[in-house]
Amino acid sequence: MTFFNFLKKLPIDLGQKEMRYKSYGRVIALQLAGNGNGKKALDAGCAEGFYTEKLKQQGWNVTAVDKEPRERENQNAQTVDLNRGIPFLDNSFDLVWSTEVIAYLDDPEFFIREIKRVLKPGGTYIITTPNNGFWLDAILRLIGKSLKSLQDQNQKHFFVLSDVKRLFPNESLYGFFPYFLLKFRIKHLIGFLSPTFIVKGTK
Repeated sequence: MTFFNFLKKLPIDLGQKEMRYKSYGRVIALQLAGNGNGKKALDAGCAEGFYTEKLKQQGWNVTAVDKEPRERENQNAQTVDLNRGIPFLDNSFDLVWSTEVIAYLDDPEFFIREIKRVLKPGGTYIITTPNNGFWLDAILRLIGKSLKSLQDQNQKHFFVLSDVKRLFPNESLYGFFPYFLLKFRIKHLIGFLSPTFIVKGTK
């Protein structure tokens, strides 16, 4: 096992894949989603459906889509290539949920337009994505590495704060700190402190 693989397996929440079912960034996102009370939600990029089920538990009526759905709890996911758009009518959903997806898409701006198109007026969207600019990247560069070099190389975009502000200029942006024990949602110094960006937007 390499030193970096060892680091990724430590129970420290840096938003890494190994923490995907319990990272505080996702906890914040679920809090922002709130109780659905039977309203319609889209899980755009559902993977194995773990968060589809979490949303259902919060009262959302969830439609789940992914380019390559992986069966777990989610038995009814639809196969959809989000690079080609979201194949639903305008004003279809009260919530669009998409975690750790936007960085893998060809055109993030097109995806955001599609999210807003399928949202009902007043609807909410929640997106999470890794922060490639937080302080750990500077430390890694001292030893000739970077966060990008440790992440999934299938990613097409490696966002820093300026990228996220450009994509979501008027939306609420959150992060978390610290990375173990008692963690807190933050709205300031996100670009430096938080390993994850959490975006909440409305139509």
